[in-house]
Amino acid sequence: MPRDTSSRIAPIVRRLGQVALGLAGADIGMRLGSRTKAKIGPATVDARVRPTMRGGGSVVHIPPAGDATLATHKGPLRLDAMVVGIDETAARKAIAEPKKIDVGDDVKRAATTLGARSAGSALLGAAVGGAFLGRSPRQKLTGSAVGATAGFASLAGSAAYAWRTRDLASWRTPKLTGLLSRAPAVIGDLQQVPDQFERYRKQIGEITATVSGLYRNLTALPGPPPDDAIRVVWVSDIHNNPLAYDAIKALAEQYDVAFVLDSGDINDWGNAAESRTFAAIKEIPVPYVFIKGNHDGPGTLKEIAKFSNVAILSDGTPHEVGGLRLVGDADPRFTPDKSTGDDNFPKSKLAEIGKEFAQKITPERADVAVVHDPVVAGELVGAVPLVLSGHTHRRKDRVVGETVLLTQGSSGGAGLRGIRSDPPAALDISVLHFDRKTRRLHTVDDYTVGGLGLSQVSVVRRSADELGRDKAVASDSAKKK
Repeated sequence: MPRDTSSRIAPIVRRLGQVALGLAGADIGMRLGSRTKAKIGPATVDARVRPTMRGGGSVVHIPPAGDATLATHKGPLRLDAMVVGIDETAARKAIAEPKKIDVGDDVKRAATTLGARSAGSALLGAAVGGAFLGRSPRQKLTGSAVGATAGFASLAGSAAYAWRTRDLASWRTPKLTGLLSRAPAVIGDLQQVPDQFERYRKQIGEITATVSGLYRNLTALPGPPPDDAIRVVWVSDIHNNPLAYDAIKALAEQYDVAFVLDSGDINDWGNAAESRTFAAIKEIPVPYVFIKGNHDGPGTLKEIAKFSNVAILSDGTPHEVGGLRLVGDADPRFTPDKSTGDDNFPKSKLAEIGKEFAQKITPERADVAVVHDPVVAGELVGAVPLVLSGHTHRRKDRVVGETVLLTQGSSGGAGLRGIRSDPPAALDISVLHFDRKTRRLHTVDDYTVGGLGLSQVSVVRRSADELGRDKAVASDSAKKK
């Protein structure tokens, strides 16, 4: 090749090399320097812009749940964001008062910072890359300018194309992976719930009629309670199921009860926003006595206390209602949105709490003690004739000495978990009959009401003498063996 030709081509090749190295430098600079950590609402997000050949878009990583990929824009730039932390206090406030959530300023601030860092790091990388081929300071400076210009042009073009192809509606239709991929099925179930609720509400009349018929026929069952017995509707673990109150109200009216007794977990998250699920309490025509469960938080207590017919038991302070002396103690835990179980709270600590509570009460001061957890209830043996608890979502009865211990199932059919089960979980509600003279438990009517969409109702009546009998028989058989 003639020398004059090569001398003409060399600068062009050098410029092309500077452009290529500038673009490569912009890529590397953006990958290394665009990272931005920002607080958006209750979440702390680690975000960065990355060059990609996959057509742009945004990916939100939510460990350990999975990823959400959104077609927010097209082009060679992709937004990667990872949720690295959640402010639990702020999250609870956001759930309790969603209308007050305003992350607009947070998003603008984060976007401005991310854009500035991405552009700055890309241009710096482009300038360094463009200068790589230069030998003299002048050539390096020229190469840096060429590289920076190439990087700027590429960045500006990519940003303009991303803006032109933006799709803000894409946030509504994310592509989910990992555990998040199950979200559409869950959302689908939730979308069906209102229709199921409406159908079930239409069947409430039928359920109430069934309950009425059963109630009228109970007089034919053996061992009926005294006519002047003190009657109480007992529920527990409603877990945000508003349908429970239809059955409660029907039983309260049919039995002409003195009051309703709730041994806790009326909701799941323990915030004020859930108060709509138990708004029907104010329509129940008798006192509603309540103790806090492990899912009930300060917001729960604040909202339920607004109802004029509600009394909240706590700290073992005696409360007389309907001719019975009641004592109760709030569950010491607050574990929102968790399944039943020990909730990482040692049973030994619960037992100690039960022992301390037992020292506050005596049979002379109370007829009934109400707690949420059966572990606490077990420590009240000898301190009171009857102890009621819940928490496990399974009915259980036992007698220890002169103390009867009863555990209620879930009167809300385990809430949303029960609604989504097939068949829907049943609602467990009981009517307790007390002898008016002795104020001791005489009879228990255990009702099982069919879950969402089902209209079956069954009832089992047992006298106080029959409670715990199965265990006693099993124990005797074991001894003989």
